[in-house]
Amino acid sequence: MALLDAALLCQRLVDADRGRMELLSAIAAYDAHMRQYGFDAVRRSLQVSNSVASGNVLGRRAFRSVLRAADVLPWLSQMLFRRPSLAPAM
Repeated sequence: MALLDAALLCQRLVDADRGRMELLSAIAAYDAHMRQYGFDAVRRSLQVSNSVASGNVLGRRAFRSVLRAADVLPWLSQMLFRRPSLAPAM
């Protein structure tokens, strides 16, 4: 997440330097986008933590089965572990 934050901030500062945005607008755009994907990442992390620590044996086995399937099915892995893009949400 730190590398994603740095890349996004760098893009916004370059936008400001090249006159595509005002500096304060560039920083505000970075902050708004970072908060969105940051909260999404925390939400996904909490879901995974709850699944792993669940007292429901069947639920834990189902979760592990999905992870094993994702290891051998690239499309499933991409769907489950999609990373946020640097493009601002409009």
